[in-house]
Amino acid sequence: MLERCNVATCGRNAESSFQKDLTIDPESLMRTPRVVLKRLDLTAYGAEAKRASKQDGTPDDESFLRMPRLALKRLDLTAYGAEAKRTSQQDGTPDDESLQRTPVVLLERLDLSAYSAKQDAAPGSDGVGHYCKSCKQHLNELNTVQLPGDLVNEKELLARPEFLAVGGEQPVCRMTGFCIFDKHQHAVPLDSKMIEKCHHVFVVGRAKPVGDNSMDTEGVMCLAGPLHSWWLTGFGKGEQPLIGLSSDHADYYLGEESPSYTSLIRPLRRKMCITKVVVEAVANNPSCSYEELVSIVQGASVWGEGGFTEEELRHEARFVLSQVCSYDSARDHRDEETVLSAPCLQSLVNLRRMAIIHMNQSEDLHGYRKPKDSLATSTPVVHRVLSRAFQDQMASSSSVKTVKQDDRMATCNSCLAWKQVGVEVPEKSCGRVGNATTFQRHLSCGAYVFAKRSPHCCPRVGQVISLFERKGRKMAHLQWFCYSSETVLEDVADPYEIFMDNSCGDVALNDIYGRCPASQKLFFEEWFEEGGNPDLSVGTKKGYYFSKLYRSDTGRFEDVPTTLREDGTSRYVCYTCCHNVKREPKNECCLKDEILTDKNGNVSYYSMRWNMKRYCVGDCVFLSPGTFDFDLPPKDQPQQDARDNSKKRVRPFQIGCIDSIVAYKNAHRVFLRVRKFYRPEDTDLCKILSYESDLNLLYYSEEVASVDIKAIQGKAPVVFKESPQSTPAGMWCIGDTFVFSQMYCAEKRTLCAVPAEAREIGSKLEKRQKRGGSERRLRTLEAFAGCGGISCGLEAVGVSDTLWAVESLEVAARAFSLNFPKATVFVQDCNSFLKEVLEGQETNAKGQRFPKKGEVDFLCGGPPCQGYSLLNRHRGNWNSRLKNSLVSTLLSLCDYYRPRFFLMENVKSFISEEKGLVMQLTLQSLLRLGYQCCFGVLQAGSYGLPQDRKRFVILAAAPGELLPRFPEPKTSFPSNNFVTVKGKKFGPTTTWCTSAPLRTITLRDAISDLASLEPSDSASSFSEPMSCYQRMLKGNSRGPIRDHVPKLLTPLMQARVDHIPKVPRANWRSLPNIKLLLRNGKYTRKLVYHSFGRGISGVCPCAAGKACRRQAMLQHRTLIPWRLVHSEQRQNASHHADIEQAYSRPHWDDWKSTLVTVVSAEKKADIHPSQNRVLTPRECARLQGFPDAFALFGSTLDRYKQVGNAVPPPLAAAIGQKILESIT
Repeated sequence: MLERCNVATCGRNAESSFQKDLTIDPESLMRTPRVVLKRLDLTAYGAEAKRASKQDGTPDDESFLRMPRLALKRLDLTAYGAEAKRTSQQDGTPDDESLQRTPVVLLERLDLSAYSAKQDAAPGSDGVGHYCKSCKQHLNELNTVQLPGDLVNEKELLARPEFLAVGGEQPVCRMTGFCIFDKHQHAVPLDSKMIEKCHHVFVVGRAKPVGDNSMDTEGVMCLAGPLHSWWLTGFGKGEQPLIGLSSDHADYYLGEESPSYTSLIRPLRRKMCITKVVVEAVANNPSCSYEELVSIVQGASVWGEGGFTEEELRHEARFVLSQVCSYDSARDHRDEETVLSAPCLQSLVNLRRMAIIHMNQSEDLHGYRKPKDSLATSTPVVHRVLSRAFQDQMASSSSVKTVKQDDRMATCNSCLAWKQVGVEVPEKSCGRVGNATTFQRHLSCGAYVFAKRSPHCCPRVGQVISLFERKGRKMAHLQWFCYSSETVLEDVADPYEIFMDNSCGDVALNDIYGRCPASQKLFFEEWFEEGGNPDLSVGTKKGYYFSKLYRSDTGRFEDVPTTLREDGTSRYVCYTCCHNVKREPKNECCLKDEILTDKNGNVSYYSMRWNMKRYCVGDCVFLSPGTFDFDLPPKDQPQQDARDNSKKRVRPFQIGCIDSIVAYKNAHRVFLRVRKFYRPEDTDLCKILSYESDLNLLYYSEEVASVDIKAIQGKAPVVFKESPQSTPAGMWCIGDTFVFSQMYCAEKRTLCAVPAEAREIGSKLEKRQKRGGSERRLRTLEAFAGCGGISCGLEAVGVSDTLWAVESLEVAARAFSLNFPKATVFVQDCNSFLKEVLEGQETNAKGQRFPKKGEVDFLCGGPPCQGYSLLNRHRGNWNSRLKNSLVSTLLSLCDYYRPRFFLMENVKSFISEEKGLVMQLTLQSLLRLGYQCCFGVLQAGSYGLPQDRKRFVILAAAPGELLPRFPEPKTSFPSNNFVTVKGKKFGPTTTWCTSAPLRTITLRDAISDLASLEPSDSASSFSEPMSCYQRMLKGNSRGPIRDHVPKLLTPLMQARVDHIPKVPRANWRSLPNIKLLLRNGKYTRKLVYHSFGRGISGVCPCAAGKACRRQAMLQHRTLIPWRLVHSEQRQNASHHADIEQAYSRPHWDDWKSTLVTVVSAEKKADIHPSQNRVLTPRECARLQGFPDAFALFGSTLDRYKQVGNAVPPPLAAAIGQKILESIT
């Protein structure tokens, strides 16, 4: 545009502003466009510059600074360069003042090589350079580190016995009196970005093993480095912030620094303290306002640092917010809002006008920075199946081809299946195989045929078991098969695969259409060595294939049983018929061994068969709760607290010993006469007796009751022992055997000796239980190991020997190493672990040896559940979907190692993820690999846990192994074992659904023996176990209780907890609306309720159905939480459970709701039943079933996370018992 414009006027205006010497004044020249400047004659301006020059012909400095860049290019600056050299120092370099005044154009023409050489001069020499080229510090302020003479290098240090690492882990040391310096021995700040820019940085100080807290030893003076990273830890409540350094050989926690280094490290520590205060404040109160945050920061004192101001908070805002971003990204269980989303931090962002989304987090601190998630690595077979759901999150596989499925227009799944495969089914007119001449010639036993199973359906596949004639009609007995689309897999299954059905039938030969191209897929010994290779059979099928039997009631896939007789006669047997013959009708009783008939015609028998089990006189049985009443005299029942709205309790089975089996003549029914067994809680003895007694303790009685056989729930293992152990020998085998040593007399309310004839009860059972267990434990690899909950339960029952574990989080991996010292723990992402294994590497970067094919007998793990958990509000983001795709990594590990058994655990909502697609694809992947598999939802509270925790479990077994069944419940707990997948309801995976042999475990059983604490205390005293559950968890441990440190709360939150009444299930609704002085010196405010007309009052107009004005009506620092009142008035159903459990105090005789990784008083009823604090990590570990000897690692928040993410050991132990049964 400027080139087309008439710039003559502009030029005239410029000329009119010329000075007397015809040069343009500087201000006008600055306003003149560049295009005009090119057309102006600046000769006079140059002449003016020369007239204003010095005697040597160089322009003075002021004139030079006023010159435009265009004029400077036309000047002859040779004289000026000569003048600069004349004002230089003796070594030929210009002095600093002259150099600062020299324009950029001149600097480009000057020879500054001498000056550069001066800048590179070594520290301490006679020079005048300002800054060190390496560390960028002022040369006059450098602090040179003097290394002591008794110094040892890093390798010598780590070779000492006290510094040797356990289990192949990288050593961890603690260093005090340290100083950090560069290659020139200049002491440098840690946050100077020299490590990030790959400069060589070292640390010198006194090193001690991380577990050595003795004050007697000074440590070894050591030089470590070069350092490749540094990080932070200790953001937890009550924890001291720590700085960590990492070299190629070890990790170092920094303690007290050298006095000479204090000035360089203190600014970083002060920023760390502010960051810690901010993170803790927001973690405790997500709705914290900016004003509240400033108040907390100003009153905080951390690490001896205090006196923080709002100006300092704003000045360090970039550092703090970068740390918060790292903290949020490192959290593994995202059941809470991110810290950055808190109102106070959003206000801080707005005040600093920062765009967090564009923040380069690598510029700042690396604390709480975990390795970046990598795309899910998978083997070709797994990739082919799972890419349908996780195509964007899985790395591509060159061996995988996409199969395009045709549009489906069939009316039923079976029609859909055979039409999709494209197998030609002969027309009925050309398949007259039923005439006399072709009865044996065209059709033989063992052949697979298409036949009509029902009048209004497509042809079905069946195997001919036998050919016969019935009333002149030629018939065939068929073992039926079902199409893959009829199973739980539906349309994700291979359309060429069929499954043997648990049904058979007789079909007229006229209803057989013809032969079906089908074959059985066999697995040989080479199957275990084919892991990780592509499935070469894909795309080459010309008909159907099968390898599994499908049980439609429970969704189990088992190995196909053989239908060929073993006598070598080439005759076939029907699996379904044989199975049904062995199985009596469910409600029919078969009486045997008649003893006598009384005068009324009632017949007594010695034994009977009922529900596939044989019961004899003298056997003990489980009976449905309430089958008989106990003979107790009436007593005054204590009046129940009106507020004690107890959770729905489930009573355990009653137990009786069969005295006789009677078939009544008139009633046509069978009854049992049983002798009652009392439990401690059924007696009229001391109430505390039931709490302190063993869960499997019984009392014999001579009371007899008549019960219907329909009340029988199974055989009860009961034995007499003269002096029963106070705690069962096996940690989680309790409930497998009941014991009694005394008889209870209800009339006298006393205990007495057991009669001689009753002492023989269970004598045969005790002999059978002396049988040995498994000869060799299963060599186990646990992926996504966490702190080791699965391995803890499996090893407790003797089924596994954990030799390898993979865990990406450092603190969790260290906890695993402490509890399983024999195991090799790979501290790396499972994807990188799998990738290195698939590439053929034998060791990782740390030199740890990978397990080889054939060494892993059992693979177990629980992929991160954030994407599946209903507690996670960020399930749909890319990071959650990436975690979801890690299921493919676990399946690929199974494909590569081909273990004998496979276990995957996750949250219950895994079933509904992607409308059931993820679960279906997981099962399909296992079937494609050749595994038998089953799935179910197990309630952890039914296996000895005082917690409501439902988990989804997939069990798989290699071909030829016996697929374990899911364990029967051990403790009575309300549960629903039915599973619904895409509208299909699958029956319970266990026989017992309404009750269990043992009573419910409560909070009193779990944590009542632990020391009473104030919110800021930590327990160091010993505690004696009082209940059976406590004795099991205590075991042989006699040391002090570890990890019994409560999480500190904010002053406002602590005040709310203090005012929650210590009555059952009191919650935030019990808080008084008062003004209260907090421990930080501030007062709370009364919650104000506004009137909105029509008699409606509330805290927001939305209570009256009007538009919500949350930001305008928000009230801060009120004892009654404004947020909860607001949510309740809005009647938000999705948060109803959170509202009920907020600030809720549970009852001692209740169980805990599902534990999560973040313990908070605001949610999940995490307040102690009788103390004004939240639960400690050890109490949470008790509620998860961890033994007291089980060690946790890291800060308090890390320990909460390790417990909350873990699989409950009692649940893993129950599954392990069923696996143990299948291999012994």
